[in-house]
Amino acid sequence: MPAQLTDATLANTEQFVWQTLATACKDRHHGMHTPGIVTIASDGHPAPRTVVLRRVDAASRMIVCHTDARSEKVHEIEREPRIAWLFYDPQTRIQFRIAAMARIERDTPLASEQWQRSSLSSRRCYLAGITPGTLSDVMLTNVPIGMEGRSPSLAESEAGRVNFAIVVATALRVDVLELATEGHRRVVFACGQSPTWAAV
Repeated sequence: MPAQLTDATLANTEQFVWQTLATACKDRHHGMHTPGIVTIASDGHPAPRTVVLRRVDAASRMIVCHTDARSEKVHEIEREPRIAWLFYDPQTRIQFRIAAMARIERDTPLASEQWQRSSLSSRRCYLAGITPGTLSDVMLTNVPIGMEGRSPSLAESEAGRVNFAIVVATALRVDVLELATEGHRRVVFACGQSPTWAAV
C-alpha cells in the first residue's frame, strides 16, 4: 500500500484525518470504528476504554460516542473535560492520537437524534438495571430479565432513554503516525493550523 503521509499530502493531513474518521464511523469493520477514549479517573490515573465511534463532523471538529449516563466516564468528564482519543487501523497501519475537550449531553437535540438513530440491540444496553461499575460477587451481564438473547421492542427500549447520554468531544490537537518498514512517518498539528513533520 502506498504511503499516505508524504510531502505532497502534508498540507491536506487534517482533511485526511476527518475523511478517514467519517468512513470509520459508517463502517463497523473499519479499524478505527472502535477507538480508545482516555479520561482521568478520580484518583488521577488515566482511564482508557474502548468505545464505538458514532458521529464525526469535520466543520466543528466534533467526535461523538454513546455512553450510559450512570457510567464512571460521565463523572470523569464532568470533573475533567480534557480527554484523548486513540484510533488505529491495522490494515493501513495508521494511528491517530487526538487531544480534545469533551462534554456530556443528555437531553439535547443532538443526544435525542443519536438515540433515534440507535439500533434496538444497542438500546438494550441502557435498560441495564444495575449501575455500570457496580461490584458483584457473581458474574453480571446486566442484561434485563426476559431480554436474554433478544433485542427489546421499540416500546420496551424507550425505558432506557433516561440512561442514555453522549460524549461530544471537540478535537484540539492531532498526532498522525504511519508505520512503515522503510521508516515510520509522523505529522502533528493543532486543528485549523498547518501540519508539520515530527520525529517518531
